[in-house]
Order: sequence, then C-alpha cells, then structure tokens
Amino acid sequence: MMQVYTLMWVYTLMRVYTLIRVYTLIQLYTLIQVYTLMQVYTLMQVYTLIHWYIYWF
Repeated sequence: MMQVYTLMWVYTLMRVYTLIRVYTLIQLYTLIQVYTLMQVYTLMQVYTLIHWYIYWF
C-alpha cells in the first residue's frame, strides 16, 4: 500500500511541476513578445516623428 501511495505522490508532484513549468514558460514567452512589440512600436513612432520633423523643418 505504501508503494502505491508513494507512486501517486510522485505522480502528483511531477504533474504539478510540469504545469508550473509550462505556465512559467508561457508567461515568459508572452512577456517577451509584448516587450518586443512595445519596443518595435516605440521605435516606429520615434522614426515617424523624426521623419515628419525632417520633412517639415
């Protein structure tokens, strides 16, 4: 009976660990994507502003 209990416990731990890892990876990936998009957007804005500034003055 102890062996079955230990196996169940190990299995549960593994599952929880895997879930946490997957969740963390997804969050990291999303954060990186959002950060990259924000940077690209900011760069484009700055570029456009500079372009307009040069164009008008």
